[in-house]
Amino acid sequence: MSTKPANREPTLEDVASVAGVSRATASRVINGSDKVNAQMIRKVRQAVETTGYTPNKAARTLVNGKTGSIALVLSGSDGSAEQVFGDPFFGRIAGGVVKHLSNEGIHPSMVLADSDEARAKAVA
Repeated sequence: MSTKPANREPTLEDVASVAGVSRATASRVINGSDKVNAQMIRKVRQAVETTGYTPNKAARTLVNGKTGSIALVLSGSDGSAEQVFGDPFFGRIAGGVVKHLSNEGIHPSMVLADSDEARAKAVA
């Protein structure tokens, strides 16, 4: 049975209320802290399931400074897309990088930097 509030996504406060714990305790459990006793962890996890709560990724990014994404900045020696994508090893290397990052929960994006200025902007 879901206790999702009408017309909005469940919040951390909803989880805390259903679990009968403080917002801080609910947050600690959801963020994987080991400083919470096992009974509280069970209560919060059950409340997460009951409410259907999912953490807000934008809010988490603001708190921890991690976006969960990474840019692969690509550039041929002459800066051309033809040189980068024409390299017979490019696909295998990029595929391996993407697979590894995906397994780590990191979402890669590719940026083609065709000049020194473009590379500097991409890195900045």
